[in-house]
Amino acid sequence: MKGDIEAGHIPSNRFQLFFLGFVYPITFTEVSEWTKEVETVDLPDGSSASMGISKPVEITVSIMAHHVQDVAQMDAWWAQCQEPVQPMYKRDGTLVSFALPHTKGQHSATIAFVADAIKSRAHLIEGAFIKSRRLSAQSMSDPGNPLRIDYVLRCDNVISELETISQLLF
Repeated sequence: MKGDIEAGHIPSNRFQLFFLGFVYPITFTEVSEWTKEVETVDLPDGSSASMGISKPVEITVSIMAHHVQDVAQMDAWWAQCQEPVQPMYKRDGTLVSFALPHTKGQHSATIAFVADAIKSRAHLIEGAFIKSRRLSAQSMSDPGNPLRIDYVLRCDNVISELETISQLLF
């Protein structure tokens, strides 16, 4: 099924991640999966219960080392997260995953645009900071893969727009 995604579906390679305070959006080549969890408590009867408090979320983002302007922005943020930690080291951002556009003839241009926008997904990232920076491995035997820099972001919370809507409704 790889590469065989229908119009209106959301492929994993159509996204943009924006953070407040950047001069321009960074072209991240990869954003890792993340797991959102709540704190739990073990009860005396052996069962568990939710405490309702969200745990911090960690997301790894990658950029190519030859994207000099992107690396400069991320490294400037990385410097703010180290001693002495700057007051505005935490940033909020948005990860937008775009639906594939409908092809011409399926719908009118306006209907297709609205349908694609509705199917696209946004996740709000709150209180993110860079926890670590990692340079990918290098080897003389490597056939020539590009050098990559990974940054691990620790986020206070990640909220999907669907969570926001459901909180408003219930």
